[in-house]
Amino acid sequence: MKGKEFENQKAESNLRRERGGRRGRDDPLPHEDGKSVIVWNSTWTAMIGQVAKCRCQEIVLWIKKEYT
Repeated sequence: MKGKEFENQKAESNLRRERGGRRGRDDPLPHEDGKSVIVWNSTWTAMIGQVAKCRCQEIVLWIKKEYT
């Protein structure tokens, strides 16, 4: 892992800790292409970061497969 990438990850986890983050709420989930999505509660609503809208359905299906 590169230094900058590591620093970003550290900052993200610190921010999550400050907000009292829990898995399934503030944890970014990895995707094959390195993008991340955030799952908000059990309704499987996905908040998509830098992923094209046309991939939304694919990501939701991937989340369901991985986390149910």
